[in-house]
Amino acid sequence: MVVFKDKRLASFSGGKYAVWDKKLNKPWVGTKTVKVEVEPEKEAEPVSDGLLPGEPELNTENKNVEDSNSVEVKNSGPEQDTDGEAKSKDEAPDKEENKPEITYKYETQLYDENWVDPFSEEVWKYNVEIGKELIKLGFDEIQFDYIRFPTDGENLADAFYRWQDEGMDKESALMSFLSYARQEIKAPISIDVYGANGWHRSGSRTGQEVEVLSDYVDVICPMYYPNHFSQNFMAYPPEIQRPYRIYYFGSYRNAVICRNKVVIRPYAQAFYLPVSYDKKYYDEDYVQRQIFGIRDSINQGYTYWNNSGRYEDLRKDPLDTDEYPWDNKPEERSTQKINLFNCKVDLTAD
Repeated sequence: MVVFKDKRLASFSGGKYAVWDKKLNKPWVGTKTVKVEVEPEKEAEPVSDGLLPGEPELNTENKNVEDSNSVEVKNSGPEQDTDGEAKSKDEAPDKEENKPEITYKYETQLYDENWVDPFSEEVWKYNVEIGKELIKLGFDEIQFDYIRFPTDGENLADAFYRWQDEGMDKESALMSFLSYARQEIKAPISIDVYGANGWHRSGSRTGQEVEVLSDYVDVICPMYYPNHFSQNFMAYPPEIQRPYRIYYFGSYRNAVICRNKVVIRPYAQAFYLPVSYDKKYYDEDYVQRQIFGIRDSINQGYTYWNNSGRYEDLRKDPLDTDEYPWDNKPEERSTQKINLFNCKVDLTAD
């Protein structure tokens, strides 16, 4: 269930629970500057011949002669230039020259995200009550998504948290919410976190400091989507193994940061984005390379994610004896793990 990104709650009672825009004095929404194409101006309509509807044309005989001649020229073969010499079709003027030049402008647009204040105890209660109701309906686990502070927006500095008590920071806000949820919800609790927050000890932007949040939940689900990281991250040769490495090392790192107190169940990227790595390497085995990384790591489960519900690229769970998706030589399977462990990658958290 989505926690702190809630359009309806953000608009409730005049934005009582919304993150506030201290500059515009209204609910805050992130802004972005985008480059858009400017549509060319339409050509002016041809000048009218001045005739009223139904009025007969004058000199129709001469006009018909002109039309007949024009048709004859169009169908007479090669074009004639001004000197009377034939011009082939290949030498005809380039039509591209007549196209208007494309121009662009920059405009400010809004993100489609409406945030409520994570410091609000009433927002905490609202979400916890929904979780309790879901358990009554038969769900056996409550997963909190968007359990973080907003991070996108050129106007992020204008976001103001009216419910923030003195001395509270982002990390303590999420800790307090989860502590309350832990007391009230009698079922396993899981949370989604950014991949970077599962990889590093760094929750200052989002509030997702997993080392401390792990005291209040049972499962942490880092979103280690390869297309969300910098495209050169873990992209050393052979680059095709990059999704494997991210999930392999990431799962270990998250477990170490959380001191093995919780289950690490990452989300697998089951979707394509037009970023440089996906353009080159996304194929039918892309998702499976991630799953092999999870299998060879701590292997405590995973969840696929595709926001459009398209899961055609999924495969059945790999067995320990299955070959790697990038290697058709079974005799080389054992060397893959050895090479990974020989890489100079610090498995301890920063």
